[in-house]
Amino acid sequence: MSGTTLDGGRRLRSAAVLPVAAALAALAALPAPASAQAGAGGSGAGSTDSIVVVDDLGRRLAFAEPPCRLVSLVPAATEIVFALGAADCLVGRSTWDDHPPGVEEIPDVGRAIGADVERVVARRPDLVLLVAGSDNARTVDDFARLGVPSLVLSMNTLPELRSVIERLGRVLGREAAADSVWGSIAAELADVGARTAGLERPVVYYDVAYPPPITIGRGSYLDSLIVIAGGRNAFHDVA
Repeated sequence: MSGTTLDGGRRLRSAAVLPVAAALAALAALPAPASAQAGAGGSGAGSTDSIVVVDDLGRRLAFAEPPCRLVSLVPAATEIVFALGAADCLVGRSTWDDHPPGVEEIPDVGRAIGADVERVVARRPDLVLLVAGSDNARTVDDFARLGVPSLVLSMNTLPELRSVIERLGRVLGREAAADSVWGSIAAELADVGARTAGLERPVVYYDVAYPPPITIGRGSYLDSLIVIAGGRNAFHDVA
């Protein structure tokens, strides 16, 4: 893209097109209700709980068996569930979910942020996957008040992505599949990084959304992918 105008009148110099899609593609390669207890770092009540995960709010969830009525309001997590071979457990997804093929067959329960709680609860989930963030705090509280277990997830960095894959693999009883999914992603990213090492690094502006112009800064997984793909993020210095 050339001469992109940002708020404040600043203009970016022309940015060369990189094979960023090759790195991004690595991410895309991606029964009866079970009871659960959730607490802010506490220990659940049931001594028979064999599956324990901690979400990104620090809440401990414990399950006696893998939950298999999931509502995912996190599009990336929906893709991970598919990649783990657990798509049959999805009984609801957000309007934002448009990948992978087949996701359109899962009932749409509405917004990912500020969820329609009644529509979600109507799907009788034994676990709801939620996006972490202050603008979703009320939704998290609503599900907690109703006694519906929710796993709040953050995937802003590659280490966080790995952690989410591993935790979903654990809670769904598919840890071997989770190891395989992350191993495939890591191997592909390593291959891309090896092929771009030593090349000239053009400046890249990544347009997340427009309007208004929204881009990414240092620490985000997209910033990491640009580096792996052989580029230099125009806004790397902005945290």
